[in-house]
Amino acid sequence: MRVKTRDQPRGIVLVVTLLMVVVIAIILTSYLSLANQINSSVARSQSWNEAIPVLESGVEEALTQLYYAGTNSSLLASNSWTHGPDGLYHKTRVFSDGSYFNASIQSSANPVIISTGFVAVLFGPSSTTNYLRRQVKVVAQQLGVTPRGLNAVGKITMSGSAVLDSFDSSDPNYSANGLYVASKRKATALALSNSGASGAVSLAGSSFIYGSVATGPSGTVTTGGTSAVGDIAWDGSHSGVEAGHSVNDANVQFNDATAPFTYGSGTTPSSGSHSYGGTNYNYLLGSGNYNMSSLSLSGIQTMAVTGNTTLYVNGSFSTANSAYVYIARGATLTMYVNGNVNISGAGVVNGTQSASQCAIYGLPGCTTITCGNSGAFIGTVYAPEAALTVSGSGGVSGGFTASTITVSNSGQVHYDEHLTTLGGSGYAVMSWNEI
Repeated sequence: MRVKTRDQPRGIVLVVTLLMVVVIAIILTSYLSLANQINSSVARSQSWNEAIPVLESGVEEALTQLYYAGTNSSLLASNSWTHGPDGLYHKTRVFSDGSYFNASIQSSANPVIISTGFVAVLFGPSSTTNYLRRQVKVVAQQLGVTPRGLNAVGKITMSGSAVLDSFDSSDPNYSANGLYVASKRKATALALSNSGASGAVSLAGSSFIYGSVATGPSGTVTTGGTSAVGDIAWDGSHSGVEAGHSVNDANVQFNDATAPFTYGSGTTPSSGSHSYGGTNYNYLLGSGNYNMSSLSLSGIQTMAVTGNTTLYVNGSFSTANSAYVYIARGATLTMYVNGNVNISGAGVVNGTQSASQCAIYGLPGCTTITCGNSGAFIGTVYAPEAALTVSGSGGVSGGFTASTITVSNSGQVHYDEHLTTLGGSGYAVMSWNEI
Protein backbone atom coordinates (compact mmCIF):
# COMPACT_ATOMS: atom_id res chain seq x y z
CA MET A 1 0.00 0.00 0.00
CA ARG A 2 1.41 3.44 -0.97
CA VAL A 3 1.27 6.13 1.63
CA LYS A 4 0.95 9.61 0.25
CA THR A 5 2.29 12.58 2.15
CA ARG A 6 1.73 16.23 1.55
CA ASP A 7 4.98 17.21 3.31
CA GLN A 8 7.26 16.18 0.41
CA PRO A 9 6.73 19.36 -1.73
CA ARG A 10 7.19 21.45 1.35
CA GLY A 11 10.56 19.82 2.02
CA ILE A 12 11.70 20.55 -1.53
CA VAL A 13 10.64 24.18 -1.25
CA LEU A 14 12.56 24.45 2.01
CA VAL A 15 15.72 23.02 0.47
CA VAL A 16 15.45 25.33 -2.54
CA THR A 17 14.87 28.31 -0.27
CA LEU A 18 17.90 27.43 1.84
CA LEU A 19 20.02 27.05 -1.29
CA MET A 20 18.84 30.42 -2.55
CA VAL A 21 19.67 32.00 0.80
CA VAL A 22 23.16 30.47 0.69
CA VAL A 23 23.70 31.67 -2.88
CA ILE A 24 22.48 35.16 -2.05
CA ALA A 25 24.71 35.19 1.06
CA ILE A 26 27.71 34.16 -1.03
CA ILE A 27 26.91 36.85 -3.59
CA LEU A 28 26.48 39.49 -0.91
CA THR A 29 29.68 38.38 0.84
CA SER A 30 31.60 38.50 -2.43
CA TYR A 31 30.16 41.90 -3.24
CA LEU A 32 31.01 43.26 0.18
CA SER A 33 34.49 41.76 -0.06
CA LEU A 34 34.95 43.27 -3.54
CA ALA A 35 33.65 46.63 -2.33
CA ASN A 36 36.01 46.46 0.63
CA GLN A 37 38.93 45.62 -1.65
CA ILE A 38 38.02 48.50 -3.95
CA ASN A 39 37.76 50.85 -1.01
CA SER A 40 41.09 49.61 0.34
CA SER A 41 42.66 50.03 -3.09
CA VAL A 42 41.28 53.56 -3.40
CA ALA A 43 42.42 54.40 0.12
CA ARG A 44 45.88 53.00 -0.55
CA SER A 45 46.06 54.88 -3.84
CA GLN A 46 45.07 58.10 -2.06
CA SER A 47 47.68 57.49 0.63
CA TRP A 48 50.26 56.67 -2.06
CA ASN A 49 49.59 59.99 -3.78
CA GLU A 50 49.44 61.92 -0.51
CA ALA A 51 52.90 60.64 0.46
CA ILE A 52 54.50 62.76 -2.29
CA PRO A 53 53.64 66.20 -0.86
CA VAL A 54 54.65 64.90 2.58
CA LEU A 55 58.12 63.82 1.46
CA GLU A 56 58.40 66.98 -0.66
CA SER A 57 57.92 68.92 2.56
CA GLY A 58 60.97 67.12 3.89
CA VAL A 59 62.98 68.06 0.81
CA GLU A 60 61.84 71.69 1.11
CA GLU A 61 62.78 71.72 4.79
CA ALA A 62 66.26 70.45 3.93
CA LEU A 63 66.72 72.91 1.03
CA THR A 64 65.61 75.78 3.28
CA GLN A 65 68.16 74.71 5.88
CA LEU A 66 70.87 74.58 3.22
CA TYR A 67 69.83 78.00 1.91
CA TYR A 68 70.23 79.72 5.28
CA ALA A 69 73.02 77.69 6.83
CA GLY A 70 74.64 75.59 4.13
CA THR A 71 76.20 72.44 5.56
CA ASN A 72 77.54 74.16 8.68
CA SER A 73 77.25 71.48 11.38
CA SER A 74 76.64 73.85 14.29
CA LEU A 75 73.82 75.65 12.43
CA LEU A 76 72.28 72.34 11.43
CA ALA A 77 72.24 71.29 15.08
CA SER A 78 70.79 74.62 16.28
CA ASN A 79 67.84 74.20 13.89
CA SER A 80 66.84 70.83 15.37
CA TRP A 81 68.77 68.67 12.92
CA THR A 82 70.28 65.84 14.96
CA HIS A 83 73.56 64.19 14.04
CA GLY A 84 73.03 60.44 13.78
CA PRO A 85 75.47 57.52 14.09
CA ASP A 86 75.29 57.19 10.29
CA GLY A 87 77.02 60.57 9.97
CA LEU A 88 73.89 62.26 8.57
CA TYR A 89 71.77 65.06 10.00
CA HIS A 90 68.14 64.04 10.59
CA LYS A 91 64.86 65.83 11.21
CA THR A 92 61.25 64.64 11.65
CA ARG A 93 58.12 66.76 11.36
CA VAL A 94 54.60 65.47 12.21
CA PHE A 95 51.54 67.09 10.62
CA SER A 96 48.06 67.56 12.11
CA ASP A 97 46.58 64.66 10.11
CA GLY A 98 49.14 62.23 11.53
CA SER A 99 51.33 62.07 8.43
CA TYR A 100 55.01 62.87 8.89
CA PHE A 101 58.38 62.94 7.16
CA ASN A 102 61.88 61.86 8.08
CA ALA A 103 64.54 63.87 6.23
CA SER A 104 68.31 63.58 6.30
CA ILE A 105 71.17 65.68 4.94
CA GLN A 106 74.57 64.33 3.99
CA SER A 107 77.03 67.22 4.23
CA SER A 108 79.19 67.49 1.08
CA ALA A 109 79.98 69.80 -1.83
CA ASN A 110 76.74 68.57 -3.43
CA PRO A 111 74.58 67.75 -0.38
CA VAL A 112 72.46 64.58 -0.54
CA ILE A 113 68.92 64.75 0.87
CA ILE A 114 66.89 61.62 1.62
CA SER A 115 63.27 62.28 2.54
CA THR A 116 60.68 59.67 3.50
CA GLY A 117 56.98 60.50 3.68
CA PHE A 118 54.64 58.46 5.90
CA VAL A 119 50.85 58.58 5.43
CA ALA A 120 48.28 56.60 7.45
CA VAL A 121 46.34 53.95 5.53
CA LEU A 122 42.66 54.18 6.51
CA PHE A 123 41.81 50.47 6.25
CA GLY A 124 43.20 47.87 8.59
CA PRO A 125 42.93 46.80 12.24
CA SER A 126 41.44 49.65 14.28
CA SER A 127 43.86 49.00 17.15
CA THR A 128 46.93 49.92 15.10
CA THR A 129 47.81 52.67 12.63
CA ASN A 130 49.29 51.38 9.40
CA TYR A 131 51.52 53.73 7.40
CA LEU A 132 52.41 53.75 3.75
CA ARG A 133 55.87 55.15 2.98
CA ARG A 134 57.60 56.63 -0.09
CA GLN A 135 61.21 57.79 -0.23
CA VAL A 136 63.31 59.95 -2.55
CA LYS A 137 67.01 60.71 -2.86
CA VAL A 138 67.84 64.26 -3.94
CA VAL A 139 71.26 65.65 -4.84
CA ALA A 140 71.45 69.43 -4.45
CA GLN A 141 73.82 71.91 -6.05
CA GLN A 142 74.63 75.43 -5.00
CA LEU A 143 73.13 78.12 -7.20
CA GLY A 144 75.44 80.72 -8.62
CA VAL A 145 78.24 78.21 -8.88
CA THR A 146 78.95 76.16 -12.00
CA PRO A 147 79.45 72.64 -10.63
CA ARG A 148 82.83 71.20 -11.47
CA GLY A 149 83.54 72.23 -15.05
CA LEU A 150 81.32 71.64 -18.07
CA ASN A 151 77.53 71.45 -17.79
CA ALA A 152 75.25 71.03 -20.78
CA VAL A 153 71.58 70.62 -21.48
CA GLY A 154 72.54 68.52 -24.49
CA LYS A 155 75.72 66.85 -25.69
CA ILE A 156 79.34 67.52 -24.74
CA THR A 157 81.89 66.76 -27.48
CA MET A 158 85.68 66.78 -27.10
CA SER A 159 88.17 66.12 -29.88
CA GLY A 160 91.75 66.74 -30.98
CA SER A 161 93.94 67.36 -27.94
CA ALA A 162 91.14 68.90 -25.86
CA VAL A 163 91.46 68.79 -22.07
CA LEU A 164 89.10 69.21 -19.11
CA ASP A 165 90.77 69.23 -15.71
CA SER A 166 90.71 71.20 -12.45
CA PHE A 167 92.83 73.31 -10.13
CA ASP A 168 92.33 75.41 -7.00
CA SER A 169 93.20 79.08 -7.32
CA SER A 170 93.11 79.46 -3.53
CA ASP A 171 95.67 76.71 -2.87
CA PRO A 172 99.35 77.25 -3.82
CA ASN A 173 99.77 73.47 -4.01
CA TYR A 174 97.34 73.40 -6.95
CA SER A 175 97.98 76.74 -8.65
CA ALA A 176 100.73 79.26 -9.31
CA ASN A 177 99.82 82.64 -7.81
CA GLY A 178 96.19 81.70 -8.29
CA LEU A 179 96.61 80.70 -11.94
CA TYR A 180 96.33 77.30 -13.57
CA VAL A 181 99.49 75.37 -14.42
CA ALA A 182 99.42 71.85 -15.84
CA SER A 183 102.03 70.58 -13.38
CA LYS A 184 99.61 71.32 -10.49
CA ARG A 185 96.40 70.07 -12.06
CA LYS A 186 93.79 68.10 -10.16
CA ALA A 187 91.30 65.50 -11.36
CA THR A 188 88.00 66.67 -9.86
CA ALA A 189 86.45 68.13 -13.02
CA LEU A 190 83.02 66.99 -14.17
CA ALA A 191 81.53 66.91 -17.66
CA LEU A 192 77.78 66.78 -17.03
CA SER A 193 75.19 66.34 -19.77
CA ASN A 194 71.46 66.13 -19.14
CA SER A 195 71.10 64.19 -22.39
CA GLY A 196 69.98 60.58 -22.31
CA ALA A 197 71.26 59.92 -25.84
CA SER A 198 74.04 57.66 -27.00
CA GLY A 199 77.28 59.63 -26.92
CA ALA A 200 75.85 62.26 -24.57
CA VAL A 201 79.50 62.83 -23.67
CA SER A 202 81.84 61.99 -26.54
CA LEU A 203 85.65 62.02 -26.62
CA ALA A 204 87.85 61.42 -29.66
CA GLY A 205 91.49 61.78 -30.67
CA SER A 206 93.75 62.41 -27.69
CA SER A 207 91.24 64.32 -25.56
CA PHE A 208 91.19 63.83 -21.80
CA ILE A 209 88.88 64.46 -18.86
CA TYR A 210 90.70 64.49 -15.55
CA GLY A 211 87.75 63.68 -13.34
CA SER A 212 84.32 62.22 -14.08
CA VAL A 213 81.37 62.30 -16.47
CA ALA A 214 77.62 62.27 -15.84
CA THR A 215 74.78 61.80 -18.33
CA GLY A 216 71.03 61.70 -18.15
CA PRO A 217 69.27 58.34 -17.71
CA SER A 218 70.13 55.98 -20.61
CA GLY A 219 72.86 58.38 -21.74
CA THR A 220 76.24 56.90 -22.66
CA VAL A 221 79.88 58.02 -22.80
CA THR A 222 81.89 57.21 -25.92
CA THR A 223 85.66 57.38 -26.29
CA GLY A 224 87.89 56.95 -29.32
CA GLY A 225 91.59 57.06 -30.11
CA THR A 226 93.66 57.48 -26.96
CA SER A 227 91.03 59.58 -25.17
CA ALA A 228 90.35 58.82 -21.52
CA VAL A 229 88.28 59.76 -18.47
CA GLY A 230 89.64 59.22 -14.98
CA ASP A 231 92.22 60.30 -12.43
CA ILE A 232 95.69 61.56 -13.29
CA ALA A 233 97.30 58.10 -13.14
CA TRP A 234 94.60 56.54 -15.33
CA ASP A 235 94.69 59.23 -17.99
CA GLY A 236 98.46 58.99 -18.09
CA SER A 237 98.53 55.32 -19.07
CA HIS A 238 95.06 54.19 -20.17
CA SER A 239 92.30 54.96 -22.65
CA GLY A 240 88.58 54.70 -22.08
CA VAL A 241 86.63 55.41 -18.90
CA GLU A 242 88.05 54.46 -15.51
CA ALA A 243 85.69 52.42 -13.32
CA GLY A 244 83.69 54.61 -10.95
CA HIS A 245 84.16 57.77 -13.03
CA SER A 246 80.87 57.68 -14.93
CA VAL A 247 77.21 57.85 -13.83
CA ASN A 248 73.93 58.25 -15.72
CA ASP A 249 71.61 59.90 -13.21
CA ALA A 250 72.03 63.57 -14.14
CA ASN A 251 68.81 65.56 -13.88
CA VAL A 252 69.77 69.23 -13.62
CA GLN A 253 67.35 72.12 -13.98
CA PHE A 254 68.75 74.79 -16.34
CA ASN A 255 66.74 78.00 -15.97
CA ASP A 256 67.11 80.79 -18.53
CA ALA A 257 69.19 83.76 -17.45
CA THR A 258 67.17 86.94 -16.91
CA ALA A 259 68.18 90.55 -17.48
CA PRO A 260 69.21 92.38 -14.29
CA PHE A 261 67.38 95.60 -15.18
CA THR A 262 65.21 97.06 -17.94
CA TYR A 263 67.24 97.78 -21.05
CA GLY A 264 67.70 101.53 -21.47
CA SER A 265 67.55 102.29 -17.77
CA GLY A 266 71.32 101.96 -17.40
CA THR A 267 74.10 104.30 -18.50
CA THR A 268 75.33 104.04 -22.09
CA PRO A 269 79.15 104.14 -22.11
CA SER A 270 80.65 106.94 -24.21
CA SER A 271 83.29 106.10 -26.80
CA GLY A 272 86.41 108.22 -26.79
CA SER A 273 89.82 108.38 -25.15
CA HIS A 274 89.64 107.53 -21.45
CA SER A 275 92.81 107.30 -19.39
CA TYR A 276 93.20 104.72 -16.64
CA GLY A 277 96.48 103.59 -15.06
CA GLY A 278 98.46 105.43 -17.70
CA THR A 279 96.69 103.66 -20.58
CA ASN A 280 94.00 105.09 -22.87
CA TYR A 281 90.84 103.06 -23.42
CA ASN A 282 87.94 103.52 -25.84
CA TYR A 283 85.48 102.77 -23.04
CA LEU A 284 85.85 103.17 -19.28
CA LEU A 285 83.24 101.60 -16.97
CA GLY A 286 83.10 102.16 -13.22
CA SER A 287 80.62 100.83 -10.68
CA GLY A 288 76.98 100.78 -11.78
CA ASN A 289 74.58 99.55 -14.46
CA TYR A 290 75.50 100.04 -18.11
CA ASN A 291 73.69 99.09 -21.31
CA MET A 292 74.73 98.93 -24.96
CA SER A 293 72.85 97.80 -28.06
CA SER A 294 75.91 95.76 -29.05
CA LEU A 295 79.64 95.70 -28.31
CA SER A 296 82.21 94.89 -31.00
CA LEU A 297 85.87 95.55 -30.23
CA SER A 298 88.32 95.04 -33.08
CA GLY A 299 91.72 96.26 -34.18
CA ILE A 300 93.22 97.94 -31.11
CA GLN A 301 89.96 99.00 -29.45
CA THR A 302 89.79 98.44 -25.71
CA MET A 303 87.45 98.68 -22.74
CA ALA A 304 88.45 98.94 -19.07
CA VAL A 305 86.30 97.91 -16.11
CA THR A 306 87.36 99.61 -12.90
CA GLY A 307 84.48 99.04 -10.46
CA ASN A 308 81.61 96.65 -9.72
CA THR A 309 80.16 96.77 -13.21
CA THR A 310 77.00 95.23 -14.64
CA LEU A 311 76.84 95.51 -18.43
CA TYR A 312 73.67 94.60 -20.34
CA VAL A 313 74.37 94.11 -24.08
CA ASN A 314 71.08 93.76 -25.92
CA GLY A 315 72.79 92.43 -29.07
CA SER A 316 76.05 90.67 -29.84
CA PHE A 317 79.41 90.95 -28.09
CA SER A 318 82.76 90.27 -29.79
CA THR A 319 86.48 90.90 -29.52
CA ALA A 320 89.01 90.37 -32.31
CA ASN A 321 92.63 91.03 -33.22
CA SER A 322 94.39 93.00 -30.47
CA ALA A 323 91.16 94.34 -28.99
CA TYR A 324 90.25 93.36 -25.45
CA VAL A 325 88.22 94.04 -22.32
CA TYR A 326 90.36 94.64 -19.24
CA ILE A 327 89.07 93.97 -15.72
CA ALA A 328 91.20 95.91 -13.24
CA ARG A 329 92.33 94.49 -9.92
CA GLY A 330 89.56 94.79 -7.36
CA ALA A 331 86.89 95.21 -10.06
CA THR A 332 84.12 92.85 -11.17
CA LEU A 333 82.35 92.47 -14.50
CA THR A 334 78.94 90.84 -14.78
CA MET A 335 77.82 90.86 -18.40
CA TYR A 336 74.39 89.92 -19.77
CA VAL A 337 74.31 89.35 -23.52
CA ASN A 338 71.15 88.92 -25.61
CA GLY A 339 73.00 88.11 -28.84
CA ASN A 340 75.86 85.90 -29.90
CA VAL A 341 79.28 86.05 -28.25
CA ASN A 342 82.63 85.69 -30.02
CA ILE A 343 85.71 86.08 -27.82
CA SER A 344 88.87 85.93 -29.93
CA GLY A 345 92.15 87.76 -30.20
CA ALA A 346 93.24 89.18 -26.83
CA GLY A 347 89.69 88.60 -25.55
CA VAL A 348 88.83 89.37 -21.94
CA VAL A 349 91.86 90.11 -19.74
CA ASN A 350 90.94 89.41 -16.13
CA GLY A 351 93.41 91.41 -14.06
CA THR A 352 91.90 90.05 -10.85
CA GLN A 353 92.96 86.52 -11.90
CA SER A 354 89.79 85.25 -10.21
CA ALA A 355 87.00 83.51 -12.12
CA SER A 356 84.47 84.82 -9.58
CA GLN A 357 85.15 88.40 -10.74
CA CYS A 358 84.04 87.86 -14.34
CA ALA A 359 80.68 86.34 -15.31
CA ILE A 360 78.95 86.21 -18.69
CA TYR A 361 75.25 85.33 -18.77
CA GLY A 362 73.68 84.45 -22.09
CA LEU A 363 70.07 85.63 -22.25
CA PRO A 364 67.59 83.64 -24.42
CA GLY A 365 68.72 85.57 -27.52
CA CYS A 366 72.26 84.24 -27.08
CA THR A 367 72.49 81.06 -29.14
CA THR A 368 76.25 80.76 -29.81
CA ILE A 369 79.32 81.49 -27.73
CA THR A 370 82.80 81.00 -29.19
CA CYS A 371 86.00 81.20 -27.15
CA GLY A 372 88.87 81.14 -29.63
CA ASN A 373 91.09 83.66 -27.89
CA SER A 374 94.87 83.42 -27.79
CA GLY A 375 94.90 84.68 -24.20
CA ALA A 376 93.36 82.82 -21.26
CA PHE A 377 89.74 83.57 -20.39
CA ILE A 378 89.22 83.51 -16.62
CA GLY A 379 85.58 83.61 -15.56
CA THR A 380 82.26 81.81 -15.66
CA VAL A 381 79.73 81.43 -18.46
CA TYR A 382 76.06 80.55 -17.99
CA ALA A 383 74.11 80.38 -21.26
CA PRO A 384 71.62 77.46 -21.31
CA GLU A 385 70.29 78.37 -24.79
CA ALA A 386 73.72 78.68 -26.44
CA ALA A 387 76.06 76.30 -28.23
CA LEU A 388 79.45 76.88 -26.58
CA THR A 389 82.67 76.21 -28.50
CA VAL A 390 86.13 76.35 -26.92
CA SER A 391 89.05 76.07 -29.33
CA GLY A 392 91.56 78.79 -28.51
CA SER A 393 95.12 78.04 -27.46
CA GLY A 394 94.78 80.34 -24.45
CA GLY A 395 92.33 78.03 -22.70
CA VAL A 396 89.51 78.95 -20.32
CA SER A 397 89.49 78.76 -16.52
CA GLY A 398 86.41 78.77 -14.29
CA GLY A 399 83.09 77.01 -14.89
CA PHE A 400 80.87 76.79 -17.98
CA THR A 401 77.20 75.97 -18.65
CA ALA A 402 75.54 75.92 -22.09
CA SER A 403 73.02 74.11 -24.26
CA THR A 404 75.73 72.08 -26.01
CA ILE A 405 79.49 72.23 -25.52
CA THR A 406 82.27 71.50 -28.00
CA VAL A 407 85.95 71.58 -27.00
CA SER A 408 88.13 71.02 -30.05
CA ASN A 409 91.68 71.27 -31.42
CA SER A 410 93.91 72.40 -28.55
CA GLY A 411 91.06 73.86 -26.48
CA GLN A 412 91.44 73.44 -22.74
CA VAL A 413 88.99 73.95 -19.89
CA HIS A 414 90.28 74.25 -16.33
CA TYR A 415 87.66 74.11 -13.59
CA ASP A 416 88.52 76.28 -10.58
CA GLU A 417 87.53 74.44 -7.38
CA HIS A 418 87.63 77.72 -5.46
CA LEU A 419 84.29 78.63 -7.05
CA THR A 420 82.47 76.10 -4.85
CA THR A 421 83.67 77.82 -1.66
CA LEU A 422 82.39 81.25 -2.65
CA GLY A 423 78.72 80.45 -2.09
CA GLY A 424 75.70 81.27 -4.16
CA SER A 425 72.05 82.12 -3.72
CA GLY A 426 70.86 78.86 -2.20
CA TYR A 427 70.60 75.34 -3.55
CA ALA A 428 68.66 73.71 -6.37
CA VAL A 429 67.81 70.09 -7.14
CA MET A 430 70.42 68.42 -9.33
CA SER A 431 68.82 64.95 -9.37
CA TRP A 432 65.65 63.41 -7.91
CA ASN A 433 65.21 59.63 -7.72
CA GLU A 434 62.60 57.58 -5.87
CA ILE A 435 64.22 54.74 -3.94
